[in-house]
Amino acid sequence: MLRNLFTSGLLTTLLAFSATLAATELTPFHAEYELSYAIFSADVSFDLRRDDTPGHYVYKVTTKARGLAKAILRRKAIEKSHFSISDEHILPARYQLDDGLGGVENKTYITFVWGAGKAYSQHEGADLTIPIEAGTLDRLSADINVIMSLRAGNEPGSYPILDGEDIDIYEFKRVGEERLKVPAGTFNTVKFRRQRRGSSRSTLIWFAPEQDYLPVRIDQQKDGETSVTMTALLLQPESS
Repeated sequence: MLRNLFTSGLLTTLLAFSATLAATELTPFHAEYELSYAIFSADVSFDLRRDDTPGHYVYKVTTKARGLAKAILRRKAIEKSHFSISDEHILPARYQLDDGLGGVENKTYITFVWGAGKAYSQHEGADLTIPIEAGTLDRLSADINVIMSLRAGNEPGSYPILDGEDIDIYEFKRVGEERLKVPAGTFNTVKFRRQRRGSSRSTLIWFAPEQDYLPVRIDQQKDGETSVTMTALLLQPESS
């Protein structure tokens, strides 16, 4: 539960898959959010930057607890994805998660070996080999994929994501448009619901077209009731 609340696992409960992107070059960005859950809160930052190799990128999500939450999450939680774009498709290469709670059971490392059609995962202390197919994403490269899909004028449908130990299919549906006020400003947004097939949990995401479709609010729900909310404090869609 804490892993879903205080890491971008939270985030990647959010986003979706589109197999084809409009361009092979991504613009770096930086965004900051406040996470609220009951009496707990945290600061979350998203950073996309270019890697040293052309066409390669690193997407990093950092979570730092506030107040009472520091008693649970004493260290920063860090989630990171290394990926490339080839033939207008995202190809995840490496993924790592340290949820800040300590212990091997709270860490995940995944290496994608596309030539072999396999991913090698160290998840909660277990070594796993998982078959992968074209279009499989990790939790963070899925974030980028959905944003780029929306920028290209495409709406995500369903997508496969490798979450440490297995691959699940998530569905993404538009549920409307809304003008939304958050600490970062007031924006016209498109609102989507993301849900894993067969799950009672879902996530509502408000994307702002005028901010290159960065999310301005994210609500995690169970049986229609919101338990976790993230609201944007700062959006820099062209940060270098």
